[in-house]
Amino acid sequence: MKNSGVKRVTVCAAGLLLLLFFISCGYKFSGKEKVAGGISELNVFMFKNFTIENQVAPIITNDLINELSRAGITILNRFGESGDKSVPAISGTIKFISTETISRINISSSNERRIMASVDVKLTGAGGKTLRLLENISEQEDYKIYADKRHSENTRNNAIKILSKRLAEKIYLMLTEDF
Repeated sequence: MKNSGVKRVTVCAAGLLLLLFFISCGYKFSGKEKVAGGISELNVFMFKNFTIENQVAPIITNDLINELSRAGITILNRFGESGDKSVPAISGTIKFISTETISRINISSSNERRIMASVDVKLTGAGGKTLRLLENISEQEDYKIYADKRHSENTRNNAIKILSKRLAEKIYLMLTEDF
């Protein structure tokens, strides 16, 4: 009898510890996430690119779509230019991408650079009413410069991809936080 009570207390304590572990880790049971205004379905339009970097608009737009999809938000129209106004939508502009040298080998040669990007994002509800306007969302990533120009270009492109994923995460968090 006494042994049964000890087992029960042990099992309860283990269950309580497990519950506290999940709570302290920020674990939550997944379900369908919603962005501002309770939206769970969206059109995502290709970001407008006001930079000379041709490849960034599809990279940033696709990373945002992936981030929203991973959270359970249904994307109805990917990369649409004009969509049904009765469906909420996200659109954005890539305002600038700039590069600066952060370390040098000598006066004329860079060793490491930093690429920075800034975007604006607009969430519109059914009927086209602006629900959220996120301005000047920016990220940066450092990358190495090599003697081989092709290798340097690859590290720069990888930096853009990393920067884009962080932008998408930041945008998603801003869109899902409560007013």
